[in-house]
Amino acid sequence: MDIHLECPELAQLAALCTKRAISVPLETFEKEDSSLSKKRRHSVPLQSSNELKAAAPETPVLAQLTNPLDALVFAAQATVELAEEELKQDLEPLSPTRSKEYRCNFSGCGKMFYQLAHLRIHERCHTGIRPYVCKYEGCGKAFTQLGNLKTHERKHTGERPYVCQHPGCEKSFTQLGNLKTHERIHQAIKPYICSICGKGFRQRGNLKVCVVGKCLSDYIMQMFIAYLHQLP
Repeated sequence: MDIHLECPELAQLAALCTKRAISVPLETFEKEDSSLSKKRRHSVPLQSSNELKAAAPETPVLAQLTNPLDALVFAAQATVELAEEELKQDLEPLSPTRSKEYRCNFSGCGKMFYQLAHLRIHERCHTGIRPYVCKYEGCGKAFTQLGNLKTHERKHTGERPYVCQHPGCEKSFTQLGNLKTHERIHQAIKPYICSICGKGFRQRGNLKVCVVGKCLSDYIMQMFIAYLHQLP
């Protein structure tokens, strides 16, 4: 059965759910590579089809939804939550006993941080304060962190201090995180695995696009078709 032909409004709803999923705020995965390089990097565990099915929003809740549109929306929302949880595993603290003690008190925020210095840096997002200003003539760009300013200044100086040590390569980069990502090309390492399709990626950002983009749309449609087949 072609779901797009039989029920075109469902196809439109699936596209809407996917668009909504892509808009889910995942700021933690958009930090600069310089900060990512300081964190533990490991792959999201690849789930088997049976494990994914067990984690997916099926019975008993989905079976209780008599309206097919409700079932599709429920599947979309639950799948987005599952994808977010899996992606956030990579940013868990190295120490299981460590806790975030410093809370942002700006209205509607409430984010928590391990160190007071990190909270102060975050607060600049609310206040708009950018104390680190580029001194090069005609530039004047400002940044919330000194490290970001130093990285920016390399665009003016042409400095690329991080050099690939692989024989015959010698490519250089302005940020350590970019070098680490590049080195995976030589090592054929793709540590970020999509738990829906199983495809591997060298960068977390590409995994995000896969999980909450095409994979999510296809997964929702497959779930809904399977649901229709179960109807009497």
